[in-house]
Amino acid sequence: MACPSASTSATLATPGLLLGAYPERQEAASQRLSELLGPLRATLQLAQRLGTPRLYAFVDRVGQLDALYSALGRSALGAAAQRLRAEFSAQGLSEPLLVQAFALVRAVAQQELGVRPFDTQLMAARVMLNRQLAEMATGEGKTLAAAVCAATAALAGIPVHVVTVNDYLVARDAQALRPLYAALGLTVGHVVTAHEPHERREAYGCDITYCTARELVFDYLRDRVATGERESELQRSAARLGAQTSATEPRLLRGLCLALVDEADSILIDEARVPMILARSAENQGERDYHGLALVLARTLRSGVDFSLIDRAQ
Repeated sequence: MACPSASTSATLATPGLLLGAYPERQEAASQRLSELLGPLRATLQLAQRLGTPRLYAFVDRVGQLDALYSALGRSALGAAAQRLRAEFSAQGLSEPLLVQAFALVRAVAQQELGVRPFDTQLMAARVMLNRQLAEMATGEGKTLAAAVCAATAALAGIPVHVVTVNDYLVARDAQALRPLYAALGLTVGHVVTAHEPHERREAYGCDITYCTARELVFDYLRDRVATGERESELQRSAARLGAQTSATEPRLLRGLCLALVDEADSILIDEARVPMILARSAENQGERDYHGLALVLARTLRSGVDFSLIDRAQ
């Protein structure tokens, strides 16, 4: 497991004045950053190998707050969640606040779901929050580990997409974890194939949204088509200030801020091999004209002179 870094976590995108209403990673900037960090690759890998003791230390600090939060009732835990949201808004994803958030989510999970996240699940959640992969064996509880990470990020005001492999797991996990999120004052939605645009927009407007990679990708492509790939956030803001109306549908997503990928090998390797193309029917007036001209020309052809018929039955 890799070393958690508060500075790395603090770079997670949130909608606002700085990044706009639809934040997403800029590939060019990401590539330049990767090139700048190239010479430090060996040092970073060494830091990752030494990271496990820091994960244990993080979980130990969470455990020191167990008694405090376990003694609180439902209303007191809800109030604590609201205070934590305000502190996240002011301070960002600092390490002390992450410790408090994990302890709070653990206590609420125990109360609302009847399950207490294990230390290994907290470690996995901390690794994921650091934008790294966490490998867990079957039965170790990936769903709950992802929920701890999702709840913490959502408390910090970051829109979260939990991406899993099929519609059944999307609906099941969102419904099963709804009591946990609700007790923290968070909303949860899910998107499946059968949902209409207004249902998708409502689900993506929640603090946490469960979806498949396929639905998320296609909804992002629909947003790009609707708003225009070259239209910047500044241009969209200027249009809103000028009270300009758009003929297109409002966007479905709130941007691409944080995705927690369940079954990463399946989604990032197997499904990534299949191209996803957004297509829609469109009338081609030129094509109709070509067909009409072909019919006009065909009517001028003379049998026996321009063409001959062959009876295939003979």
